[in-house]
This record gives sequence, C-alpha cells and structure tokens, in this order.
Amino acid sequence: MGRYWKPTQRLLYVAAILTVIHGVTVTIHLTHLRAILIVTYGFLVVLVALELRRLDRYVTRPPRALPANLVTLVGLPTLSVLLFWAFFFLDHHAH
Repeated sequence: MGRYWKPTQRLLYVAAILTVIHGVTVTIHLTHLRAILIVTYGFLVVLVALELRRLDRYVTRPPRALPANLVTLVGLPTLSVLLFWAFFFLDHHAH
C-alpha cells in the first residue's frame, strides 16, 4: 500500500467524522434526528477510544515519558463529554 497508507487512513477517519458532524448540524429537519445522534455519538466514542489507545501506546514507548494509559484515561472522558455536549446540549437542533 505504500508508506503513506496509515496517515491517509487516519486522515480519512478525521474527514468522515467531520462529514458526520456537518451533516448532523445542517440537517435539523430529520424526523429521527435524535436516534441518528445517539448512534453517531456511540460510533464516534468508539473511534476516539481506539485512536486514544494508539496514541497512548505511542507516547509511552521507551523511554517512558508518560505513565501507561494516561492519554486514554484523561482523553476519553474529556472527548466523550465534549462530543456529548456538542451533539445534545448545544440546542442547534431545536426549532
């Protein structure tokens, strides 16, 4: 696949997430928007968790600069709360 495959794949994840966020914020007239938001939130939290585990393994390689699992333990709750706030409390879906 070449040496640019992994960065391209990660960039594709970011582009897909931004596309979903854009679609959710623009399409306020869907009848099942709440269900779509809940499912999307669940998938995004799983993707964020997987990406944070990868980042955690990267930053805790020898020489260990950070304790193991620090990035995941701090980043996952922070980002999941931020996504939850953005999806459900910004009130940009109300008419």
